[in-house]
Amino acid sequence: MVLALSVPDVSAQAKPSGPNPGLVGLLPDEAPYDLNEESFEALTGKWAPVRTKVSSLVEKLHSDKSLDVVGQRRVIEELKEQIRLIRGGIQQPNNKPVVRELVTLHGRLARRVGLAEALLDAVTISTKSAKPKAAAGTPREKLVGSVMVLNTYLKSFDTGATWIDFLSLNEVAVAVQKKAPAKRDLDTLRAALKTLQTKDNLGNAAQIKFLQEPQFEAVETGLAAYLAVAGKPMAAPKSPGKPLDDKTRSALRPHLVTLAAAIASYEETASRTAATRARKALMAIQGISRSQYEQLGEALRPHYLGYNLRVVASEQLLARYVAQTRVEKKPVRDVILEAQVSGDSTTTARVGIDLLPSQQGARFNMVLEGKTITDTRADKKGASIFTHGEHTFSATKLVHFDGDRFTTKPAEVAVDANNTIVDVAAKSSLVRRIARKKAIKLTPRSEQIAAQKVAADVAPEFNGEVDKQFKQATADLAKHVNGPLDELKLAPAGRSVTSTDTELRVSRQLMGSGKLAGGMPNPAVVSKKGLVVHLHESAINNALDRMNLAGKTMTEDDVKAEFEKTVSTFLGREFHFKSEAKTSDDSGPTTLMFAADDPIRVRIAEGQLKLIIRAGLKQGGGKEDIPAQVVTMPFDVRIAGENVAVARGSVKVSAVSRPKSRAKQIVRAGVVRKKLTAALKNRMIDRHFNVTREGADPINLSVTRVEANDGWLSIVFE
Repeated sequence: MVLALSVPDVSAQAKPSGPNPGLVGLLPDEAPYDLNEESFEALTGKWAPVRTKVSSLVEKLHSDKSLDVVGQRRVIEELKEQIRLIRGGIQQPNNKPVVRELVTLHGRLARRVGLAEALLDAVTISTKSAKPKAAAGTPREKLVGSVMVLNTYLKSFDTGATWIDFLSLNEVAVAVQKKAPAKRDLDTLRAALKTLQTKDNLGNAAQIKFLQEPQFEAVETGLAAYLAVAGKPMAAPKSPGKPLDDKTRSALRPHLVTLAAAIASYEETASRTAATRARKALMAIQGISRSQYEQLGEALRPHYLGYNLRVVASEQLLARYVAQTRVEKKPVRDVILEAQVSGDSTTTARVGIDLLPSQQGARFNMVLEGKTITDTRADKKGASIFTHGEHTFSATKLVHFDGDRFTTKPAEVAVDANNTIVDVAAKSSLVRRIARKKAIKLTPRSEQIAAQKVAADVAPEFNGEVDKQFKQATADLAKHVNGPLDELKLAPAGRSVTSTDTELRVSRQLMGSGKLAGGMPNPAVVSKKGLVVHLHESAINNALDRMNLAGKTMTEDDVKAEFEKTVSTFLGREFHFKSEAKTSDDSGPTTLMFAADDPIRVRIAEGQLKLIIRAGLKQGGGKEDIPAQVVTMPFDVRIAGENVAVARGSVKVSAVSRPKSRAKQIVRAGVVRKKLTAALKNRMIDRHFNVTREGADPINLSVTRVEANDGWLSIVFE
């Protein structure tokens, strides 16, 4: 008996007959429309073949029923190679004109291939083996590194570009990125190797010696090693773990079909319903096989279950924020080595920060560096010793941040004390000579005492101030960030706080049960001196769901009040939208009847934020209510001079359900368009602002870049 389970556009058999069909019947028969060749017409020139190949491979994976499991894995491996190629292209400056299209293609393709591989593993592998660690890299990987080193080395010379052209190094760099090089690529590599191997024929001793330097030799050796194995047929991909039994596979397939269809729908609509179906399918899979559930979760996490709010702060920006210089003058009154010491001291100290690598929370040192200058007089037994001291010090205090609280360790202080005897005064020259001689003899001891006193002055104050500031920072974090998120039921389901020696990274997963989240953010948006915020559309949509607008009837003012309440809760202070003057054609308040599913959705793609409202209009005066419409309002977001410009594009209106009368629908669409767009005008937002600091001048920040692409809104502050 064959049990068939149907879902929209997808049919699969729970108990397929014959050999394991793998992805056949799991993936939709039609390839995703947003990965067809026409979707990326802007990718021309050297990227046109990539566009064609990707489209062809994706189509083959979905529609070629003759592919067995081994053939499917081959296609997936080829697609993964294209993903690596595109990822490399994103990083290359010469691809800047098409980087948006490359980022979009990379994101869409990586997610779909990740899903396909996860599904194939789920129906073929019972226990997935751990990935082996490469000992030293393949010949191709070694050559990639050598070419990169040589390229960097040559660019440090004024004549470097000439040598790069002479060796066709740019073409070599492109060719060696390909896991399956074409004949033209291999010819390029062979030509470069021949040029290096025949360098003695140049006839110029200086040039020959230059080409014998280690950077060139590494590339020559790498080319020879790589060409010895390149171009040979690839071995059939091996199943990476223990095979799955037929009974478990048969039970899993219907739920895998549902999972694949739900994610396909989610890609197209960002629908809450689709996300819920996907999560329910995963839970059903967990009930059948925990190992398959864990495999799927691990495979899908980077694409659909990852962090959807990511903040990356550079050390340079953090250093600007904490930077302070303080000057403190005070008198010196002490007894040192039985002498009465008087005078004054001036201490100049500068505060900084030093990030430390850490995968378990962020770690950094607060750094205090400075100098204490003293001018003192020591009186003892009729002699006065005048001393000038210059004592440099450095204090470091370790701070750990786990996402909720900051914890600190006691400061460590190092002092380099230097005393110089300026003058000796006494009633007789004999006493002066004896006093000077003794003072010189005691200089090491006096410097040791000076170092101890500087450390004793610096450490308590530094410890006290840093501890106080981070205790307050912990309280502020609970009050203004974590607390409001809890109140709004948006507490992160997962988070990651890490640091490198140049960046502090905080990532949060704003996702409730039955939801999906984000994948990897735009890799082209980085800042070495500022702050980058990556916000995924799923974080926005999950927050909108918490407002419980589904199925409600609300006036425009009610909706505005609801948004103001939510924003006020998050900010911890009253927030109100700027009131708009009424226009002459204002026909009165708008009353919205929100749809039961996905009343408000936000999509982010191709430089735009799209606000999608599913709602009807309640009309008074005996007029017929307008049934639910889908209103799509695109907003272009870009830097325009001294502002961030938010410009509304062409608004589209369509009926949720097919209307009986096309003419009536056109009228309805016009009414809805007019009502809903009246309050949503173009905006110019000042991109410059100040960040206040306690006890110091504010720092100036500006929005220097805004990118809306592949589901992510990325903003750079510098």
